[in-house]
Amino acid sequence: MYTKPIQYGLQALVYLSEKDENEYVLISEIAEHIHISQAFLSKIVNVLVKHRILEGKKGRGGGIRLLDKPENIVVRDVIEAVDGYADNPCRCIMGYKDCSRKDPCNVCKEYRTWCRSPFEKETIADLARIVD
Repeated sequence: MYTKPIQYGLQALVYLSEKDENEYVLISEIAEHIHISQAFLSKIVNVLVKHRILEGKKGRGGGIRLLDKPENIVVRDVIEAVDGYADNPCRCIMGYKDCSRKDPCNVCKEYRTWCRSPFEKETIADLARIVD
């Protein structure tokens, strides 16, 4: 149901959530931990940095870290950042490109009052609590 980039992105965020919030972690360390190539993870990380879910730092002592606390990072936002509205039964019914969950058109404001997207309330902290 969910793409590999979404799955790996979530695994990386859970891994980062277990680190000190001020610690930058190398992409190579995370890639090794979740058993994927560093190049593939780098592409996912770039998207998450662009969407302000992760922060990257280059050079000595660099790496990536969560831009916010794990309890403030909503899983649905990660899914939408990585794959847009993929697997989202609540995408804009009108097809407006500017319509988003955070800034819905008038139709979706009404429509989404009864349509809950998967993982709309769950956070990275929630996932981290139940992951082995």
